[in-house]
Amino acid sequence: MFLTVTSSILIIMVVFHNPHSTILGLISSMYALGAILAVPFVPYIADTYGRKRSVQLGSTLMIIGATIQTASQNLAMFMASRIIVGLGISFAIVAASALIGGKLNQNQLIVRISEHIFRAFTSQRARIFGITVQCLLFHRFV
Repeated sequence: MFLTVTSSILIIMVVFHNPHSTILGLISSMYALGAILAVPFVPYIADTYGRKRSVQLGSTLMIIGATIQTASQNLAMFMASRIIVGLGISFAIVAASALIGGKLNQNQLIVRISEHIFRAFTSQRARIFGITVQCLLFHRFV
């Protein structure tokens, strides 16, 4: 049995004792709060330990946060896990974009993106989608 969005929302409502809209908004904003809290530390960690290690740190934080979020028993544990995931996403996004941008020029980036699109999707529709994305993003054909 697959969980739909509606059934997962109902499960959250039952487990967390039907939280009000303000609490639901607070739960949603915990992710962004974690990302904002990490911003001052991201450049120092990326410069000190390198971009690759920073991406690894961010990925590890996101895995830990997702694990805690999955196993959360109460609302405080769930909200703390959202902060941890938010901390991780800042490290991963900033360092990964700098890592990709620093190692590849635009032509190599276009080729790599198209390779990943073609590997991930094998249907004709996905190939057309990949070519369309390349044309829209880079204003040229490969």
